[in-house]
Amino acid sequence: MSKRLLDESDLGEGYARKAEQPSWHDDVTVTGCLALEKLGGEAAVGGSLDFPRRAKASFTYAGSTGSGVSEDLYSGTATELSSGLGRIFEAMTSCPSYQVLVGKYPRRGHDSEGACAPAG
Repeated sequence: MSKRLLDESDLGEGYARKAEQPSWHDDVTVTGCLALEKLGGEAAVGGSLDFPRRAKASFTYAGSTGSGVSEDLYSGTATELSSGLGRIFEAMTSCPSYQVLVGKYPRRGHDSEGACAPAG
């Protein structure tokens, strides 16, 4: 699957591949949504999608501080993919609001209009 990921030539000048980072999902918690809490904090940020194959690529952009692009590819049967995504989206939409915390810092959430709250 990694051959199908974007590379620098797909993105154009100014993008550089970012080194693989250790997972930060270990320090992710969700507050205010029991359904997401039961799935684990990783579910709110896409980390617990339990598919047989996964590939990821991340890039930084030299023209702007903090800018970048990230791509995740998942592979599995149609049933596996549909079921996994369905569980997470059902949990995310079952709560009128919730907050995602990385460590003690809020990163994103969901309000009654369905919009993501700004990152902390």
